[in-house]
Amino acid sequence: MIIILPITVFAQENRKNTYAIMVGPMVHFYKYDHKIHASYGLEASYWGNFPVGIDLGAEWERGKIRIYTEMEAGILFAGAAIGPVYQYNYKLKENNFGLQGSLWANAFLGFDARWKRLNHETIFSPGTYLKLPAFSDIDLHNE
Repeated sequence: MIIILPITVFAQENRKNTYAIMVGPMVHFYKYDHKIHASYGLEASYWGNFPVGIDLGAEWERGKIRIYTEMEAGILFAGAAIGPVYQYNYKLKENNFGLQGSLWANAFLGFDARWKRLNHETIFSPGTYLKLPAFSDIDLHNE
């Protein structure tokens, strides 16, 4: 939050009212039980008040599904996000709610470092993703 607030205040001056909806796949890597596990996801983000946005995603890992949303703040190639996460472990029939945050860097192909706090456990998962604009009113030809 210390990073997000100054960026938000700074960007409110002299900004145009534009929006963009970005969609794409993600993959993250987790280490537990002395093995590396991968999760695969799909995420959509809405940027309507640059540099502040919100995302919604779903992530599948062997035996688990996660659904999350995050408040994001970013500038062209870097940003931070934080928000709630829900995980259902269908092998154990177990529900967990928690918090996750990430630091990311990208143009369209990106990398992120994600932390989750679920079921009294902190999980670190680096990952990569591809985000492409699905809808936008940004006109790059008249900038």
